[in-house]
This record gives sequence, C-alpha cells and structure tokens, in this order.
Amino acid sequence: MKLGTSINLYAYYRGEKTPRPFVDQLRDTCRVGFRTLDIDFYEAAHHRMIEDDLNCDGWEAKIEAVGNEAAKLGAEFVQSHAPFNKNLFLYGKQPDAEYMEKYDMLMRRAIVASGKLGVKWMVVHPLTDTVHAEYDVAVDLATNLEYYKPYLELAKRHGVGLAIENMAKFDPAIRRVYCASPEEQADLIDAFGDPSVGACWDFGHARMMLSDQPRQLRMLGKRLKATHVQDNNGKRDSHLIPFVGGNIEWEKIMPCLKEIGYEGDFVLEAHHYIRQVPTALWESAGRLAYEFGTYCMDMYHNA
Repeated sequence: MKLGTSINLYAYYRGEKTPRPFVDQLRDTCRVGFRTLDIDFYEAAHHRMIEDDLNCDGWEAKIEAVGNEAAKLGAEFVQSHAPFNKNLFLYGKQPDAEYMEKYDMLMRRAIVASGKLGVKWMVVHPLTDTVHAEYDVAVDLATNLEYYKPYLELAKRHGVGLAIENMAKFDPAIRRVYCASPEEQADLIDAFGDPSVGACWDFGHARMMLSDQPRQLRMLGKRLKATHVQDNNGKRDSHLIPFVGGNIEWEKIMPCLKEIGYEGDFVLEAHHYIRQVPTALWESAGRLAYEFGTYCMDMYHNA
C-alpha cells in the first residue's frame, strides 16, 4: 500500500469556480511529494456541465499531456473518479435527454482517459432509483446493474475496473441513499459477478453514517480495491486530511487495512482542505497533507 492523493488537492484557486488544468494540478501535487495519484473527472457533470479538460474540444490531447508530464515526474495514476450527478434516477429531478446524452459522452471519455493514464480503478457512485419505486433496494440493484453494464464493458476494453463507492445520507430531505451501508455495496458488487468490479471505501462517508469502520472493512474484505481518504466530524462531507477538523479513528482503521490484506493504495480525497488556502501557502499546506498521510502509513506498517 502506497500513500497517494487525488490531484484535485490543487484543483481550484481560492474563490474560483472553474477548475485548473489537470497538468497544473499534477505539477503542484508532485511538488509536495506525492507520486501515487488519482485524477478527478467528477466535476465535469456535477450539478452543471462546467468546461474542464474532459468537457472540452481537444480533451484527448490534454489527457495525453497529463500522462506525459506524469511520466517525466515519476508519478503514476492508480485511480480516477467518474463524472456523477446524483439526480439521474431521482423522481422529479431527472435531467433532460440532452443532458443525459452529454453525460454519457463524459462517462465514456472518463473511461478512455483512465485507460490512457494507466488507471487501475475508476470510482463510480451507485445510483438511488426513486423513479421506478420509492426506495426499493431490489430496484436500486437492478437499475445499477443495467446502467453500469455498458460502461463496465467499455472499461474492461481499456484495462480499467469499476470501484463502487460507499455513500452517505448527504441531504436530510432524502429518506434513504443506496449503498450507504456496506451490505448493499457488497451485494451490488457481487451481483455483477465480475472481478473487474470492486469497492472504493470513503472513510468520510462512513463517518457520516456513524459506522464501525473496522467491522465494515472486514466485511468488504477482498472486494476493497480503492480508497478515498478524508476526515470529518460526522456532520458533513468535509474532505479534510486525517486529524485536521475530523474525528475518525485512524488508529483503528490503519491496522485493519493491513489485517484484511488490502492491496490497493491509501489515496487522499481532501480537496476542501486546500480549497480556500491562498496560493502562497499551497506548498506548505500540501507538505503537511503528505506528512499527515505518512503518519497514517506508519501506523499501517507498524501494526
């Protein structure tokens, strides 16, 4: 297991709403010590279709430039995050046909880009379906199998696996979210019956569900292929580095990852930690993130 981070650690300048080019995010991330990386395609379709290096003309050249720069810097991309919009199957909130067509295009681009960068696992969010039934686990499972099947086939052709992420109840107005429990997450993974489908564990999401994370990690076992390492206090999806602003018990989690024989990497998804930091302090903040991540890795190695 290696320490890594999403390059979205440096995705935004303070106060800005348009993400920086991927190659710039990459350079700043490597400057503070990280060489095991995740690339985040999530923003392209999140709530609004913003223009970034995936959602633009010439996207393939931009991805190629990222790959070339990573090679120069001795870095590797091991994970990616697919585009996502939570409303795809929420009754009364579904996007229109034009949006869905573009969303499909972005999903396919993300898979192709992941393959070009050598990504092993692209993280996807499971869908909650209230269009076909009001909070029915069997319907949710069937919808996810049908929806992700063509993307899985495309991903396999490009040497990429799909890692299904555990969710949390982010909106108090929504009664239930599919795969907020590891039991549902494991059932969905097993239903695919394909070794190219695994789990991504988001420690911050699990904290919001007040879960016993070591027990749940043991239940997932070998299904676990990727991680989103973030901290919070259980009240909001804060995306902070371990031990900063959160109360997750990393002292119990790190030995558990070793116990279950987790073979992936320990990858920070802590973009909100730096989101409002002035550019002059970016390097200091990034090195602290690397140091705190290294502390967690020491707990793993010493367990």
